[in-house]
Amino acid sequence: VWSAHSDSAVKRMEQRDSLLLSTKFSDPFWFKVNSTLDLFCKKENNMKLVDWNRKGLDEADCDIIAAQLRRLKAPPGVRRLFLSGNQISDKGITAIAHSTSFGSFPLLENFHAQNNGIGDAGFSCLSLQIGEGHLQHLTLLDLGRNTISDDGMAFFASVLVETDGKILQSLTTLYLSSNNIRCAGATSFASAVSSNEKILKKLEILW
Repeated sequence: VWSAHSDSAVKRMEQRDSLLLSTKFSDPFWFKVNSTLDLFCKKENNMKLVDWNRKGLDEADCDIIAAQLRRLKAPPGVRRLFLSGNQISDKGITAIAHSTSFGSFPLLENFHAQNNGIGDAGFSCLSLQIGEGHLQHLTLLDLGRNTISDDGMAFFASVLVETDGKILQSLTTLYLSSNNIRCAGATSFASAVSSNEKILKKLEILW
């Protein structure tokens, strides 16, 4: 029964992705980013990157991105992803985070998503996917200037503790400035990091 349900869910997702990637729905997105389907080809210092900073992207555009990522399975060699200065919100970051379960961005090192209206729900979903073993090559995570609060930080801290230092082993830089994180959130994070020397052992810069 479970196998049949799973197969049906996969087919429904494939149908939805095909609909999202049809011209009617996807053209406005490609117009915003001024790109084509060869979106993973830009290089800088021999490092593949996707630069979609300040493109006016919203949660609907992130659905298009996630559908494209699932279809590609594993975008080859993308190391840097820039999504800052858009309005992708919790739903947008959730869609992109979920796509990592399908093998998207397997080598991603820098992820910039500041100033996007991302709150606790979106940060928690991203944290959960990281906790599942995705995005393990991250060296820089930038979520500054969003609306993350104590609850989001507490969830992130719990994921760090539960995974016993097995995640984000390469992370050196974490930007969380200009959010709504106060004493309780900072305390949760500090307690998690100090509970085990393996947790974020390479972290050097924390904003």
